[in-house]
Amino acid sequence: MIRPLSEIAILVTPRLSVDPFVWPSLLNRLRQSHDLLASLLDESSFEWVLADQSLTLLFPPHLAFPFAQLNALADFLNDHFQAVLADEATPKAEGVVHLIEVSYGGEAGEDLPEVAKQLGLSEREVVQIHTEPLYRVEFVGFLPGFAYLGGLPPSLHLPRRAEPRDRVPAGALAVASRYTAIYPMVSPGGWHLLGQSEFNLFSTDQWPPNRLQAGDSVRFVEV
Repeated sequence: MIRPLSEIAILVTPRLSVDPFVWPSLLNRLRQSHDLLASLLDESSFEWVLADQSLTLLFPPHLAFPFAQLNALADFLNDHFQAVLADEATPKAEGVVHLIEVSYGGEAGEDLPEVAKQLGLSEREVVQIHTEPLYRVEFVGFLPGFAYLGGLPPSLHLPRRAEPRDRVPAGALAVASRYTAIYPMVSPGGWHLLGQSEFNLFSTDQWPPNRLQAGDSVRFVEV
């Protein structure tokens, strides 16, 4: 479904849940509409913002449209979106595969014992289960470089902590709900901390500054 979000934004959401391993590829194909949109609106400086099972198309402020025009544009995009979604040939995205070393437990992974207890597992089992999957970067948000990694086994699903921390160290590996992630910098946070990584997720000295991009894959390696 595609609908106007404001005078300068359109929100794209699928009517049905999309396989996380297909979602980034699906959105990459939608982004290919950029040239077509540019020719229709005589404007090329759009911004696509990826989130959990949604995509927002942002226009520059000087291109504020009346809702009637945005509705017409939304209808056009919706037809294109449904065609892409119905295309069984849509491939699963094949981004960069990152091997990320993690030291589980310890001070940075102080929640590991409590996580194991809540899940009815041993700490060793939590680590083994967490290192098994090939995770997919579904989107980046919350903080610069904070990549939401889909594919966390259901046996490790937990709600966020009842009381968020005021300070989570940079590089802390955490889980919450169906996601796992690494905090790229010191910040408050409400996820369960399992360990520590030295992997640099964000730097203004590189382009793009986010090391992990939607569609990339991640495998954690215990050290």
